[in-house]
Amino acid sequence: TFLALAAALEQVVEQNRYRRLSVYRPMIAVGRQDVGYLPGDRDEKLSPWMAAIYDNLYALFSDSTPEEARAAVQDLVDHNEMEMAAVTYLRGRSITGEIVIIDEAQNLELSTLKTILTRMSADSKVILCGDLSQVDNPYISPYGGVAAMIEKLKGQPMFGHVTLERSLRSPLAEVAATVL
Repeated sequence: TFLALAAALEQVVEQNRYRRLSVYRPMIAVGRQDVGYLPGDRDEKLSPWMAAIYDNLYALFSDSTPEEARAAVQDLVDHNEMEMAAVTYLRGRSITGEIVIIDEAQNLELSTLKTILTRMSADSKVILCGDLSQVDNPYISPYGGVAAMIEKLKGQPMFGHVTLERSLRSPLAEVAATVL
């Protein structure tokens, strides 16, 4: 997710290749521990689900103070260069001129991935981020969803797939991912 955000922001802010970065996440809790309905407006409800995205964005601004990092991220949102939403809000949309990151894509069913990909215009790009060893959705096997999509799209000229072998988070995270 960190690398995808860095590359996407480079293409939006520095290169002006896309008009906006849109980040979508499924609202599936870790270990299926549902917290129930959340109070507040849409942004307040999404805030806990987008915390991981904010963590990565703030890390991109690691040379800044925490206040400067928060201000830089808010500036991207205020200038409509970035938006964040739940995957739920993609139905019926037509995405034009955007680079789209779908985070935690391993938790999406193949039919949902199809819905997402069929929303994109020719001048948009989609990056799916996920770890097939971290599927929390009880309706998805490690061979469904993203894994099935990778197999079906393999060989298509506009499709690429990269598996990152190492964790950059910490030695503990790497050991846990490998051993557990």
